[in-house]
Amino acid sequence: MATHLDAIRSLPSMRKYIEEKLAEKDTEEVKSILLNNAYFISLLPQFVDYLESKARELREAVTVLATLSEGAMKTRRGLSELYLSVLAGEVTSQTPFVRELLQLQRYCNFTWN
Repeated sequence: MATHLDAIRSLPSMRKYIEEKLAEKDTEEVKSILLNNAYFISLLPQFVDYLESKARELREAVTVLATLSEGAMKTRRGLSELYLSVLAGEVTSQTPFVRELLQLQRYCNFTWN
């Protein structure tokens, strides 16, 4: 069990969380997460909920990008191809594909609610 917890602790998302806690000077929380397995286990459902929420947001954003790219664009991409590209880190706000979509959105004067 300890090996699994250590593997979770070494995930990039967990490292980022620890760094944020350190930036907030919450050293007691960091010590508890790193050294107290029972405490860390008690936090896991909260972390899973957070990750599921972020995954849902990502799916929604990819769906919007795929829908927008169905228009008359040179860089049309299907939902699966786009989703895999996002997960691989190949699609960011600076990617030409996304910049083109943003320009299209501005040109068409869409309102996002």
